[in-house]
Amino acid sequence: MKRVFWKNLYPKIDTWKKLKEEGNDTETILLRYAIAHIHELLEDNTPLYSTEEVYIAPPLTTRVRTGCILKNKKDDLYYVVLSPPCDLAVHNGKMKTDRVMLCEIDDYKIVSLEAIGSTGAAKRKKALLPAIKNNGREYYHWLPKNSIFEGGYINFRKVINYSPEELNVEFYPPELRIQDSIVKDILGRFSSYYARQGQPDFDFEKEAETIIKLLDAELVEVKS
Repeated sequence: MKRVFWKNLYPKIDTWKKLKEEGNDTETILLRYAIAHIHELLEDNTPLYSTEEVYIAPPLTTRVRTGCILKNKKDDLYYVVLSPPCDLAVHNGKMKTDRVMLCEIDDYKIVSLEAIGSTGAAKRKKALLPAIKNNGREYYHWLPKNSIFEGGYINFRKVINYSPEELNVEFYPPELRIQDSIVKDILGRFSSYYARQGQPDFDFEKEAETIIKLLDAELVEVKS
C-alpha cells in the first residue's frame, strides 16, 4: 500500500484536489484507482488461490448483484444470479430489468460422484480433476466447498427467471457473493455455452468419397 501511495497516488495530489473542488466523490475515485494498482501488483508472483477467496461473505451490500448466491425458501436449493450488472442497476429504487436470471447450483456430492463414475480407487482423483478444473461437462462450473459455502456445480442448463418482486418473495436475502474476477469467468463460460453452433449434418462418408474421386481425376490429368 505504501508503494502505491507514494509512487502512484501522491504524485497526482493536485489532480485529486481539483476533482474534490469540482464536487466529485474523490474518496470513491481514489479507492477504485488504488484497487486497480493493487490488482496489478498481485498479478506478479501470486501464490495459488485459497478456495475461501472465491466468496465474499457476507456481501458488503444487501443489493442483489451479479454473482450473488441465493437460497430458495421452498426447496432450500441454491442459485447464482447471472444477469449482467447493467440489468441489475437500481434507478429510483427499482431495478433496470424486469427479469433476473438465475442458474441452479447442482449438488456437490452428486455431480462429483458422476464425474468419478466407476473409476477404480487409484484413478478417482484423475477422473475428478476435469470437473473441478471446468474441463469436463461444458454446462457445469465448479464452486468449491469450504468453510464459507457448501459448494456445488452451476448448471448452465438450469436457467430460471424471476421478476425483482418475485425474487424477494421466493428467495432469502443474499448471504454470500462470488468475487468479481471469478464471476467474469463464469459469465464468459455461460455465454460460450449458449453461443455454440453445431454444423449441419452431411453425409460425410459420401462427401469424402467425392473429394477423393475429384483429386484422383485431377492427378490423372496432370500425369497425362
